[in-house]
Amino acid sequence: ILGYTHISLDHESILGKTLKKITIEKSKAIINKNQTTFSVKQKPLVENILNKRVSKNQFKKITTTPPIKYNLKYLRGEHQKTNGGLAAAIAEHLYSKKHFLKLTQKSIQRLIINTKWPGRFDILSKKPTLIFDVGHNTEGIKSFIKTLSLYLQTNKFSQKTLLCGFENNKNINSELLHIAKLFDKIVCTE
Repeated sequence: ILGYTHISLDHESILGKTLKKITIEKSKAIINKNQTTFSVKQKPLVENILNKRVSKNQFKKITTTPPIKYNLKYLRGEHQKTNGGLAAAIAEHLYSKKHFLKLTQKSIQRLIINTKWPGRFDILSKKPTLIFDVGHNTEGIKSFIKTLSLYLQTNKFSQKTLLCGFENNKNINSELLHIAKLFDKIVCTE
């Protein structure tokens, strides 16, 4: 079984400098006719490359998973519902094939609802509010911005300070401009 979350620009020094090259590299994980592959909805370019690999090699069609409909207890952001939908589809597939006999649809939902992922919009403290996020690429930062914007609509703060650090090889300048609008003070390190 193989699952694809959103494929985006990341690890460019290893996978390639373009979304096309990165997707081609990641598509090579689809390796045999018996493999079941799941994916969240991808950008058209990504979907085309993945589907071309499938049809060229006569592999099983990729199942695109919808986001989950229920709320997550610890994970924040719509992107987590998308990833939760992928996890649920894979778990339900394993359940249907009797790979995990104790797994039920109800237990799958309970486990996904209660999943914790330290470092992804992780609220470490409420007084003062301290949020930790390891969004390390363009898509991760965009998800952080969306989630933070929604969080700020229901939680008001007199001052917002961002402490951030990025590797020198990350191409995230345009996202940093969007982040800057959300904070009163920013402290950056490499």
